Amino acid sequence: MLASIAAAGVASAILPGPLNVSTSLGGGTTIAQGVFLEMFLTAELIFTIFMLAAEKHKATYLAPIGIGLSLFMVELTGNSPLTNPPHPTYFPTN
Repeated sequence: MLASIAAAGVASAILPGPLNVSTSLGGGTTIAQGVFLEMFLTAELIFTIFMLAAEKHKATYLAPIGIGLSLFMVELTGNSPLTNPPHPTYFPTN
């Protein structure tokens, strides 16, 4: 808990001002398309985790590779809030 407070303080000290954060759909995507895309990609990731990590098998030790590939595909396809990393557009530019 203390480490997260310290990390937030360091991040606040490093950034020059408030974050320029916006969450919106791009490229002419409608809200219905965005909701469907989010549901589909989340279901794909959760299904992958259930099938690779929760199901005990001789190859369970390889689960992180499959989960990582699935997460990579989710990131490439639709940068969903479930897996949204910080983007350069989140930080103010001078």
